[in-house]
Amino acid sequence: MFLLRFVTLLCLVAPVAKAQSAFVHVLRGDTIVIERFTRTPTRLDVSMTMKGGARQVTSSRIAGNGHLGAMTLAAYASGAADALPAVEAQVELTGDTAIASMRSGGAPARIQHIPTRAAAQPMLSNSFAQFEALVMAARRARTSTATLTGFFVTGGATVDVAFSGLLTDSVSMQVASVTMWLVSDTAGQVIRAGVPSQALVVTRVNGLAASKIAMGRPAYPAPAGAPYSAEQVTVPTTFGHSLGGTFTKPVAARGRLPVAISITGSGAQDRDEYISILPGGYRLFRQVADTLGRRGIAMLRMDDRGYGESGGNYASATSRDFANDIRAAIIYLRTRADVDTTRIFLVGHSEGGMVAPMVAVDEPALAGIVLMAGPGRTGREILRFQSGFRIEHDTTLTPSQRAAALAGVNGGVDAEITRTPWLTFFAAHDPIATAHKVAVPVLMVQGGDDQQVIAAETPLLEKAFRDGGNRDVTARVFPALNHFFILQPGGDPAGYSTLATNLASAEVLGVVADWIAIRATRVPSP
Repeated sequence: MFLLRFVTLLCLVAPVAKAQSAFVHVLRGDTIVIERFTRTPTRLDVSMTMKGGARQVTSSRIAGNGHLGAMTLAAYASGAADALPAVEAQVELTGDTAIASMRSGGAPARIQHIPTRAAAQPMLSNSFAQFEALVMAARRARTSTATLTGFFVTGGATVDVAFSGLLTDSVSMQVASVTMWLVSDTAGQVIRAGVPSQALVVTRVNGLAASKIAMGRPAYPAPAGAPYSAEQVTVPTTFGHSLGGTFTKPVAARGRLPVAISITGSGAQDRDEYISILPGGYRLFRQVADTLGRRGIAMLRMDDRGYGESGGNYASATSRDFANDIRAAIIYLRTRADVDTTRIFLVGHSEGGMVAPMVAVDEPALAGIVLMAGPGRTGREILRFQSGFRIEHDTTLTPSQRAAALAGVNGGVDAEITRTPWLTFFAAHDPIATAHKVAVPVLMVQGGDDQQVIAAETPLLEKAFRDGGNRDVTARVFPALNHFFILQPGGDPAGYSTLATNLASAEVLGVVADWIAIRATRVPSP
């Protein structure tokens, strides 16, 4: 989803109401920390439960400038949630000194004066709720880069926390020698994050669901009573990593089956394309797999490289790398005795709709590709549009601020797109030039009120496919649907968190399934 990469060059951070959220820390597919937290404009409360049961509870003041102030900490041993804390601490910074009052078990408190730096903020080294607060504070200066000072309470170390990309929603954060990426929504809340060097991925969950999260690996089973099974698979690649995935297969089917491969949108995604910003979470490809499975069509959906159960480095990857991963999935399917290799389809959403034609050029034996909100313009043009849209609809800006922000959009985008390999590739890639080379059947479905990949791009793509000589091209635009194919007149991304449903339109899913089924009606291989 392109918006989750890059929203606006001048995003004001809105106050966050007190409501429970959680960050789920996943290491190579295994949940190792559940971090529940609540925040008001003046206070941040965090409870971190580690795998095995140990727990840390903190409370921090938030100053008027957004910086973290005095913090209390209580650490509990595994299985001791109702007992006295094993360690208690209170930390307050005065000038360039951290004054820490620490107590272990029932022993008297010890007072320590630890040298630090002025304006340092007390924090834990693994709390993404606190990192989120730092990002929000750093963004107040409205600059692309900033450096804050952190004081790690456990260890007493003073470190620089350097940010880049603060004018976008894809922020890079350097803490000592560790690099992290954080993706935020339009309110400035971090919705996904990761530490590439540690293979750690962090996902946000909001509301009631945050209180129900349990430790363990995410599950992708078939629903009870479903007419298809769900097999957990490992897809090898020639790039030094494998991809974790789920293969859904109709249980009553015989012989070799038609199969679709899903391709997620931008940002590190799991195989469902889970997006937490929508109430209840959005899982487009779980819906697609269910729809196809009930129509007798198998599906392979995979975690993106470097995410969930997939290896590889997500942070250094481009759309071309993701296309290569999909080609590896095609090779894998060709080794399965239950797959008809002449009936392999691709279904890509958002950036996935850009990747699918790239794969089709290299794999002309594909049975067809489906582009769900696939772009028809370069990434540079899309990012400029999205930035301008956000500024135009930001009611917190004065007319002079809005005019200044709009005047700086193009330069801001051009400066940002050199920041990561993904942005550089995405900004330069021309979907129209690729479409001219695609010879396999194509279906395009598009939300009429999508404000991330606008409906006007669909006829551009359709013409490009046809101009290249492709005679099997179908395009459908669905009025009033947004980027997720959910009813939302206007389609403003700022309203995603208030949508009445987290389910993509059944009509759109039906059109996709019908189109694939018709082109999969050839007699299957024995």
